[in-house]
Amino acid sequence: MLLNLIAIDPGGETGVAHALYKPKSDEPPHITVVKAFKAGRGEAFQVMGSLNDQCIAIREFLLEIMTKAGQGKQRAYDVRTILVYEGFVLHPYANLHSDALSPVELAAKLTFYLWLEPETDGKVDVRMQLPSEMQVISDDMLRRWGLWQPGKSNDDAMPALKHLIVLSRKLQKELKPCGSS
Repeated sequence: MLLNLIAIDPGGETGVAHALYKPKSDEPPHITVVKAFKAGRGEAFQVMGSLNDQCIAIREFLLEIMTKAGQGKQRAYDVRTILVYEGFVLHPYANLHSDALSPVELAAKLTFYLWLEPETDGKVDVRMQLPSEMQVISDDMLRRWGLWQPGKSNDDAMPALKHLIVLSRKLQKELKPCGSS
């Protein structure tokens, strides 16, 4: 089975990270993600523009990577596509600015677009991660693994990449057969 993972860190500018790989039980998930990036089957980037423009760009990117993974009309492989986005927790006494709820709106619109699109409806497992979950992956870890992409144009892509690695770790536990160590 191939895992086709996409992670989204929504906001004014949205970070997107993607990796396509075959999970290996004897290899740490972050190493598998690193190998996918080095083999050209992974990338991290930033999407800008209005929320609608961002949703459309992410949906088109998702359709493109699903097709490349052999998950299009002529399904070639057993592929599991999972999209994870950073959830949003509204703190009651937070000093909110006008676009404070844009992550919630982006996630809702994107989920709707995926449901509306025949090529993705029912074929994408959509999950949410809390912002605190990505804190187990530091910037120094990304640098050590050769995944750090400095520069203003990738500021929002790095949190998405952290969410991608956290997702890959969770999936390794999910996919591990019962009774194995």
